[in-house]
Amino acid sequence: HDVFGMTEQQFARLFRPKTALCNQVFEVNIHPYRFVGYPVTLPTTSKHETTFFHVVFVLSQYETNVAMYKNAVTKFAKALEYEQNRTGFVSSEVDLMFRV
Repeated sequence: HDVFGMTEQQFARLFRPKTALCNQVFEVNIHPYRFVGYPVTLPTTSKHETTFFHVVFVLSQYETNVAMYKNAVTKFAKALEYEQNRTGFVSSEVDLMFRV
């Protein structure tokens, strides 16, 4: 399958950055798209199964208000991280998606 012009494996590899690039804004441009994300790593000692997730917004490469999206993706990812640590929300939602 083709995802934004990449194979599924390439796409997955691109959006599973090394730990050093996590817990901060992640941005990559692949014509004609700009991907603005915030990958989150959680401790493996977490009481819930999920140890990594990545919130990504897909924009036009010509988007001029990228700072707004960087701010939004950061807030959204941190809110999900909080809820994951508190209740396992992300893990629960991932389980639901895999059941579809």
